[in-house]
Amino acid sequence: MKLDDTIDERENAHFKSTYSRQITQLSRTTQFEATEVASILMVFHKFCRQNPPRLRNKMQRSQFVDFFMVFFPIYDLPMVQRVAMLLCEHGSQYIEAEAFVQYIALIMSDNLEEKSEFAFKVYDVMGVGSLDGDVISSGVEKYFSVGSDEDELSELKSDMTEYLLSKFDMDRDGCISADEYRRIVKSHPPMMEFMGEIFPGTEYLVRAAYCMNILSYVDKLH
Repeated sequence: MKLDDTIDERENAHFKSTYSRQITQLSRTTQFEATEVASILMVFHKFCRQNPPRLRNKMQRSQFVDFFMVFFPIYDLPMVQRVAMLLCEHGSQYIEAEAFVQYIALIMSDNLEEKSEFAFKVYDVMGVGSLDGDVISSGVEKYFSVGSDEDELSELKSDMTEYLLSKFDMDRDGCISADEYRRIVKSHPPMMEFMGEIFPGTEYLVRAAYCMNILSYVDKLH
């Protein structure tokens, strides 16, 4: 039986032989049923099918960005590119099938701890395990209009950076550590995306769930 009527029998057989192991494994390690994992991997497969033969089971970072822009209207491109980079292993330019499914599982999860851990890594652009004033200032720059008075803009960014540090920097060392971030987010979940949206809203997750046949997510909301 074919999962998708838009592919022929040959491609369907290739899909099954390529992803059968991942479907079994990921249905055990994520909240998804086997048919849902298969549907997610079919989306992955369709974005990768034009790659050279040796890369047809891997997603390029640019393909992930295309996927994201189709399903989720978060137009902060550097943020989406950062997410794509984190899904790659060991500096690779490609996202493996398992990482793709695990990402979908994460954004459709209610696990605050796992989501906050991922969000911190997205914000930690230097990869040093903490967010200093320069990183925060750069992260909040998007909130200010281009063309404003330069001195006023600089002062506003400085004020906002200081304010955010005052909320998270519990030991007053001028940086937000991963532990400080985790503790604040645990007590105030809306603070998780304080430097910009990372996780799609429920409306768009529901749309994606219908498109990828993840009915367990839809059922969970009712």
